Amino acid sequence: MEVKLHALLDRYEDLAAILVSTSEGVPLLKVEHEEHPSDKDDGSMFEYAETVLPSVFAAAAEQAGKLKFGSVSAITCFFDSTALIHINHLPLVITLIAAQGASLGALFDLADDLKALLLPLKKVVESTDAN
Repeated sequence: MEVKLHALLDRYEDLAAILVSTSEGVPLLKVEHEEHPSDKDDGSMFEYAETVLPSVFAAAAEQAGKLKFGSVSAITCFFDSTALIHINHLPLVITLIAAQGASLGALFDLADDLKALLLPLKKVVESTDAN
């Protein structure tokens, strides 16, 4: 699964990382470009995005769902030099970390591929949550 995630990551130059966590913030998978490893510099470049933001996303998606536009499929956050796309695949949250100028439309198109690839992991997490 990680090899396939790396292959998807390598298709997009401005995509720095793909993070997969539970909606409670439990990190499950992380793939990142070699030139952006999180263990360089401060050692926690993606830690907050990996552990805290998925649970914030789940709560925000729940609240946004009350607007009656339908279920929330994704939420995008923009920062000074980074864009985050949180993709709803509950109980999983897929986070794409990209450069501010990245083609977000192309990254949103990646969501279906990621969901299909992560379906076995989703089923395992769902069965674990049920027990």
